[in-house]
Amino acid sequence: MLKGIAVPSREEFALREIERARQRLVKQRRQVRQVIRAFLLRNGLNEPPGLDSWGIAPLQALREMPLPAYLRICLDNYLDEHVTILASLAASTKQLAKATIELGHGEQVKNLQSIPGVGKTIAHTFTSEIFRPERFNRSEDICAYVGLAPISSHSGGGKERAWIRPVGQRYLRSALVESAWRLIAVETRYRDFYSRIRNKTGLPQKAITAVARKLLVLIWRVAIERRPYRPATAN
Repeated sequence: MLKGIAVPSREEFALREIERARQRLVKQRRQVRQVIRAFLLRNGLNEPPGLDSWGIAPLQALREMPLPAYLRICLDNYLDEHVTILASLAASTKQLAKATIELGHGEQVKNLQSIPGVGKTIAHTFTSEIFRPERFNRSEDICAYVGLAPISSHSGGGKERAWIRPVGQRYLRSALVESAWRLIAVETRYRDFYSRIRNKTGLPQKAITAVARKLLVLIWRVAIERRPYRPATAN
């Protein structure tokens, strides 16, 4: 009746801590950008061209925007906070990449990045959150661990319902869903799969979750087989 658990080593735990610190900085970056846009909207100010990219030019335009002194102070404080978060995020990302290599996971990260739609972020997140991926015997097990396994229920003659239980590795689950959106934009096979589920259920979120689950299984297989992605893997 007892189920075994996996206890991370000190090194594995430290790697996960670095990744989660990076995730918190990503969240803070998103929040401060929302604050800046809300500030502009509240005060009837137009966004500079290209603000969606948050590049050098639009940020400089915000610095040079003519404003009353009290508004200038507020906006500069928000922009200074944005700069601080970006610097911390860059340092954290660099530290994570270095630690991944030092702990012997460099090859796995490289193999994972060979999968379409998988970049450094998702490769590092999977590596730090799913330490020792070979401990999972079935794809259903790792999907349940991450929180992407569908749960079905039905009673009497009612229609069967399925949903995702919000448990598991929320950091990795969130990253997988974001990667799934990028994946359907570049891979026809996954885009067709997404469209099929969306048309059947009428729920885009359920369809993208199915793509994220498919992507997770593919990443897990590449990790345990310790080789780069080959198209046949997806079959």
